[in-house]
Amino acid sequence: MLFTRSIRANLPGRAVKTLVASIMACVLLIPDAAFAIEGPDHGRNEAKETVYTLSNDATRNEVLAFQRYGNGHMEPTGHFATGGTGTGSGLGNQGALALSDGERYLFAVNAGSNDVSVFRVTRDGLELVDRVAEEGLTPVSVTVDRNRVYVVNAGDDSIFGFRFDPRAGKLRPLPQSHQTLSGDGTASRRSAELCEKHSPV
Repeated sequence: MLFTRSIRANLPGRAVKTLVASIMACVLLIPDAAFAIEGPDHGRNEAKETVYTLSNDATRNEVLAFQRYGNGHMEPTGHFATGGTGTGSGLGNQGALALSDGERYLFAVNAGSNDVSVFRVTRDGLELVDRVAEEGLTPVSVTVDRNRVYVVNAGDDSIFGFRFDPRAGKLRPLPQSHQTLSGDGTASRRSAELCEKHSPV
């Protein structure tokens, strides 16, 4: 599994780190040795972060959550269906997951069903609050700019925009926002550019 980008968000009492996986054939790839070597209590410190990654499963796309402890040890803590589907193969992307500016919502692309899912981030996990279709094909990246959410599509090398209502957690398509990018393969490059622009280091 290849993690290609991380986004950190601070929540009361804990931090959330979003890790984007560009290759996700199997998501529970924490090495067994990491569990066996440290023993039952792992000698771990207090939990520091929740780590999210996207399965991109072709039949049931999911966001998977892991707890990361102060010593670096991680344990799976849950999986949350997006309601959509992935492609079942590597997307070759950056930014398949993104946090809202207020860090209360997590956005996930569904490359197989051509839509975007919105989760509310809570202390108990993720709550799916919206799923909206978009006009492009094969969304691979999502980025947030205040109350605007933009999706980059690899299937037709395009970009599509939504208006986001942070009070309700709902997306609404922006009229005439579906624009074709110039040149084959531009979507992959644009994906990386948007991720660099809107993701804190």
